[in-house]
Amino acid sequence: MMGLPRKRNDELLKGILEDNFKDMLCFLYPSADTLFDFSRGFTFMDKELIPIFPERIAVSGSRIVDLLVKTYLNSGAEKWILVHVEIEGASKEAFLARLFTYHYRLLDRFHVPVETIVLYTTDKRQKVKREYHYQVIKTEIRFRFLGYHIFDHSKEALLSMDNIFALVVLACQQALNEGKLWEEELALHRLTIARSLLKNGKYGKDRILRFLYFLKNFIFIQNDNLNQVFDDYIGEVSGGTIKMGVIEVVKKHAREDGLAKGLENERKRIREIAKKLKGLGVSNALIAKATNLPIHEIDAL
Repeated sequence: MMGLPRKRNDELLKGILEDNFKDMLCFLYPSADTLFDFSRGFTFMDKELIPIFPERIAVSGSRIVDLLVKTYLNSGAEKWILVHVEIEGASKEAFLARLFTYHYRLLDRFHVPVETIVLYTTDKRQKVKREYHYQVIKTEIRFRFLGYHIFDHSKEALLSMDNIFALVVLACQQALNEGKLWEEELALHRLTIARSLLKNGKYGKDRILRFLYFLKNFIFIQNDNLNQVFDDYIGEVSGGTIKMGVIEVVKKHAREDGLAKGLENERKRIREIAKKLKGLGVSNALIAKATNLPIHEIDAL
């Protein structure tokens, strides 16, 4: 089974990290509330990375998916935080050397302290490093950074945490199972994450919606029936206040990526599903609920 392109998954992950950046810091730094002055907010400086790392654009041909964020310490000092989401080759020396290069370029560019964080989203079997060591004869560099691997915590531990970022980590774990588990099992894991989010009760509707959009697309399932079960569950648990119809999901990504053609193709596909349901004798009202198509459009099929 093929999931979303890796580049798209990277961008989905970047978006959810931006939405939950404070929670990520609280997750990674037990004393975050005393370290950081969250009242001053964050400034995302990703565009600043382009002139600093032009080779990244040359190689990938797209925008950089790393995060550069200006935040403040409780001491009043500015602090620049580079969050590098490494997808592959987590333990390779070339990556560690590149990470150190990014670090000193940022120091040279901004002349402020830089905290480097690496989120390793590789398979649990792959060992990762949290230090770059370079030595010649008497010249030596030892560059330590905060490295977190998504399997540093178990599924049970993550579900027990009162932090939305823990669910982002769990989604990363389960996304690696695409093509390895039956979709029915993967869908259950996805529902477990959604259930944990919804029962928390401390997040606003917009934030919940953004996370659910991330979850539904990051843990990619092709089976329409399983996706409909996910949508129906969200609607039921939220008392109908949150609707996760596939049309809304596609429209959102069409706005973001200009995928008007993709929206039209998806709509045609949904119409075909509606036509098959109608042929099976399903009522127009239920078809409309499942597909978000208007009744008059279903009548015309």
